[in-house]
Amino acid sequence: YGDFLTAHARVLGAAEAYLSRHAASLPVWRPRAALLKNDLLQMGLPVPAVHAECLPEREGTAMGVLYVLEGSRLGGRVLSARVAEGLPRTYLSAFHQKGEWPAFLERLGQYLDESDAVRRQAVTEGAVATFALFRQSAERQD
Repeated sequence: YGDFLTAHARVLGAAEAYLSRHAASLPVWRPRAALLKNDLLQMGLPVPAVHAECLPEREGTAMGVLYVLEGSRLGGRVLSARVAEGLPRTYLSAFHQKGEWPAFLERLGQYLDESDAVRRQAVTEGAVATFALFRQSAERQD
C-alpha cells in the first residue's frame, strides 16, 4: 500500500500543478495531493519528489489530465474498502460528491463537441500521457 501511495505521489503533485495553471479552461476540481501527502506521513513514509512535469502545453491537454485524475476517484472508492484496518485512506476516500462525476462527463462531452480535431487530439494525448506517468511511476524501483 505504501508503494502504491508513493507511486501516486510522484505524479499527482505535478499533474495538479499543471491543472492549476490551466484552471481557467477547466471545470471546478478538488485537489488531493495534500491528502496523499498526509497519508504517507501518517504511515511514516517519506513524501517522494514529484516527477519532472512532462505534459505538453497544448490547448485541450489539461482536460485529458483532469479526466484521468477525476476517474481515479472512482477507483479510489473501490480500493479504499480494501485498505487494511488502521491504515490511512484519506486520499482514496476523497470520492466524488453527489453528481460530480456525471457533471464532469457532461462537461467533457460538451468540450469535445465544441472542439476541433486538434484540440480533441490534445485531450486524448493528455489522458494517455497522464496514464503513462502513473504507469512509469508504479514500475519505478527505489
